[in-house]
Amino acid sequence: MGNVIIICTDTSSIVLSIEKSKNILISKLHLTHKPRARQCSEGVLYVAHRKKIVISKYVLDGCGTYGIDVQTVDNILIWDCEIKNNSWLGFAIAVCNGVTLIGNKIHDNNYPGQIGDCGKVKLKHNKIFNNKKGNKIKMRHIREVLSLIFCKYILKVTQICFSCLGLSF
Repeated sequence: MGNVIIICTDTSSIVLSIEKSKNILISKLHLTHKPRARQCSEGVLYVAHRKKIVISKYVLDGCGTYGIDVQTVDNILIWDCEIKNNSWLGFAIAVCNGVTLIGNKIHDNNYPGQIGDCGKVKLKHNKIFNNKKGNKIKMRHIREVLSLIFCKYILKVTQICFSCLGLSF
């Protein structure tokens, strides 16, 4: 999925951190830590203090403590990403307004993710599977949930469920 691969060999550092910006589109990256015998102590992607951001067609591949950590962001879209192999959470999103996750594959993490203290949350057509501690997203203190729609069936990990996305060919 990601055309450019960024590998961080220091497992105590975040692979990519983006802060204090607005109107950003980041797409087609594969971010990962170079695995060692021990777990990573930091995450893969950290996004904070931003407005209007789109993250699409990413592969966020652990061994990070989290795949993506989003803090204090207004209007974020995480679309068509694969978030996998993280030792704690696939994603952590907190103190945000306008959070949308569409068409992501979130798998083989300890927990899939959590959302807290956010408003206007949309989760649509995300495939959440094979997470060690279950496949439920934890949600706390959500001011407004606009929609929660999940694909009911997954035929293969590599196959996109076009009917769930409302597309036909």
